[in-house]
Amino acid sequence: MSSINVLRWAHVFDDQARAKARQIREFAEQPENWYLIDGKDRESKTPGDDPRYVVHLNTYRCVFWITKELAGFHRHLSISVPSSGLPHPYAAFMIAELFGFEGWDGKTLEPGPDWLIQANHAEHCVVFACSYSPEGLSP
Repeated sequence: MSSINVLRWAHVFDDQARAKARQIREFAEQPENWYLIDGKDRESKTPGDDPRYVVHLNTYRCVFWITKELAGFHRHLSISVPSSGLPHPYAAFMIAELFGFEGWDGKTLEPGPDWLIQANHAEHCVVFACSYSPEGLSP
């Protein structure tokens, strides 16, 4: 069943969708575009309010950003849908992979080993987070 579900969603994320996700990811991973938190106040504009961090993949609105805070670096992804529900789990996991989340087996709904996932029913979204190691820097 799970392999069929993955195949069902594979067509949604074609080369054009992958290119859009790659563009947002490359932008967000640049140090000058990190979302900065200094331990007291946010120093950066909220990523979801900045179109440079946002991409629409069919009906999925995706916001991707890297957070730099006192505890280190984290990769974040918010996926929302216009309906009253939440994003389809397999589609959300496939989108997470497009943004560099690693470790999902592609078959089950077991997330990668360091993924944190939170559903927000009021906003019709799921938010993914995991550790991030910028090239040349330790987390």
